[in-house]
This record gives sequence, structure tokens and C-alpha cells, in this order.
Amino acid sequence: MSDKELPCSDADEEDFLAIIVANETVLRWQEKWVSYEAEEDGGRGKLAVLVKDIARSLVDGGEAYASEAVACGMADQALSTLKRCQDHPEMMDDLSTIIVACSGPSAQGDKVTRLTFGGAEQGFHHEIFIKEGALADGVGAKLWRVARIMCERMIHDREEMILGKTVLEVGAGVGACGFLASRLGARSVVISDYVDKLLLNLREALALNMPDEEGDEDGWTRGNTAIRFIDWEDSVDRSAGGASGAGPPPAALDGDSSRTLAPSVETRAKFQTIIGTDVLYEWPMVSSLSSCIEERLAPDGIAYICNAVRDQEMFDALIECIRSKHLAVEVVSLDVAPANDEGWCQEASYEGGFVWCRVEHENAI
Repeated sequence: MSDKELPCSDADEEDFLAIIVANETVLRWQEKWVSYEAEEDGGRGKLAVLVKDIARSLVDGGEAYASEAVACGMADQALSTLKRCQDHPEMMDDLSTIIVACSGPSAQGDKVTRLTFGGAEQGFHHEIFIKEGALADGVGAKLWRVARIMCERMIHDREEMILGKTVLEVGAGVGACGFLASRLGARSVVISDYVDKLLLNLREALALNMPDEEGDEDGWTRGNTAIRFIDWEDSVDRSAGGASGAGPPPAALDGDSSRTLAPSVETRAKFQTIIGTDVLYEWPMVSSLSSCIEERLAPDGIAYICNAVRDQEMFDALIECIRSKHLAVEVVSLDVAPANDEGWCQEASYEGGFVWCRVEHENAI
């Protein structure tokens, strides 16, 4: 295995906030950088102070700052400036620090993790591999707590949720739930996302999880499991009778998408089970996620959504939007066990705690 297997620690709210803060900070740094370089008088001194602050922040700020700096091209920016400041040794040192920080392990972020469920006492054992990326690849690049909650529920309610069913994981990220569904006896599984980097990581994880299964020559399908591109906004467009792909820009916390890297989910494909974890963190998703569920849910299907409610108003709007599409929604608050030995799971950090949603067509009840 080319990537090192590491023990898994779930991403938490601190990581989520770090992504937002780092993104805003790095963009602000770059604006000042360009402005100071354009100044004829005094700009060099201001730039030297800024570069020193950036270098210190990248060293002390952790993965979020380093990975955002990589995503924004700060290493190239530093290299370009380095070539023009040979007469300023201290500034050259700080620029070199920035370049190194953008090239080190904390900036890269990729790691393969083995997840194990069950054991001798439980009477079952399931093992899957996931590949996580850097925070700058998007919030889906990390394994979040609610994905583990979903996995545990899938094991407990295997017959109702997974066994013999066609399964779609939306906003899959690292794909933990989708890969587990393939282990739990799903008839077929589609693991979908929008972001190119996440799709590439999912393809690599698919090879790790199903090394002996036959598939297509490009590696997007193996056995009963496929990695596919999906843009929820396309469902909005189709429901409105418009052209596919004409929706608004992606959510700000998403990574980049070429829309052509991986095969797309077939337009007419519907699924008996739809799974989504932490799939609501920006307002455009209220309309797009609800439209995707409406379009992709089979007449006898059920969608299961597990989310940390960071914004109660946004979550309430999602539920209202889903119900407006003649879909019935049951919402249950979850009492989540502590995430570590200190008894801390950050539930208090979420405005609405953790919730479990079950969605199905009204006429199916």
C-alpha cells in the first residue's frame, strides 16, 4: 500500500471552523500581498512584515492553514517574490518557510485509514478502508462523527436499510457509509460526490476495498460498487425544466470540480436507499439536496440523513423544502455518546445537536 495506514480520529467542529477561518485568512493575506507588491514606496517594508506573519501562522496554525495556502497557490506566490528580494535575507528566510510549509505533510493531508466495526463480542466484524485528504480539498475530505453514527445504524438496521437494496450515498466525502453498505449485502452501491479530489480519493479507496473485484478499465467501478460524479443542482434544473448544469456556483466550502473527471450518476437512476451524512452546511444546499432526494428516491425508497445541526434555521428550511415535494420526513434528535475519553463530543457546539432524518414518499406510508 503506497499510503501509510493510520489510526482514525474523526474530524470535529474545530476542524470545520478552522477551514472557514483559514480560507478567509489566506485570501486576505494574498490580497494584501498583491497590494504591497504594487506599491512603489513603502510596499517592501509592509510585505516583509506580512510575510513574516504568514510564515509564523503556517508553522503554528496546523493543517487548515497549510492546506488552504496550497490550494490558493501561495507557494508559487512566495517563490515569485523570493526571486525579486535577494537583497533582503530575513524576508528570504520567511518566504522559504512558506514554501516549505506548503510542501510538508500537514499541507498534503492524504492518508489511508482502516475502519473496523464489531468484533468477537458483537458477533460480527466489518472492515473498510478510506482515504482522507487535506482540509483544503473540501469538508468532505475528512471523516466526520455523523458518518460513524450512520455506519452504526446501518449495521443495526441492515435488513431494512441495506440488504439486497440499491444504495446511493450523496455527498460521500471519504465514502465510509457507501463502502460499508457494499460489505453489508447491498445489491448495488453508488458512492457519489462533486469534488474532483474527493472522487480521486474514492477511486483509490475502492481499489483498496475491492482489490479482487472486476471493474471498468478506469477504476470507477468494481464489483457491485461504483464511484460517480453528481451535482445536486442538476436535479434543481431538471425539476424546473431547465438545462442541466445551469445552477448557481457550488457551495464556498466545496473543492474544485471539472464535472468530467468521473462518470455521472445516470440521469434516470433511482435508488431504494439514499444515505447522506453532514450534507448541509451552506444555504444553497437546502434547495439542491431536497431536489436531489426527490429525483433520486425510488417510489418505495427511503432516504436516511444524519447531520450535525450547525444552523437551526437552515436545517428547518431543509425539512420544509423536502416536505414541499410531497415527501414525508421524520426527524429524531440523537443522544450522542462522548467522542473520546474526556467525555467530549462537541454536541454543545451545534445549535441543534445531532439529528437523524428518515425521508420517504407520502404515498408510500
